[in-house]
Amino acid sequence: MVTSSTGKKPMVAPYSGAMLERVARSGRERCLIPGP
Repeated sequence: MVTSSTGKKPMVAPYSGAMLERVARSGRERCLIPGP
């Protein structure tokens, strides 16, 4: 059980970071580019 938790933690960490980066980029682009 401990091994599964340890393996899941590192996998979720990078995934969350990539998702956060995508959201931040989308927000920046939206702020820079005004909608119609």
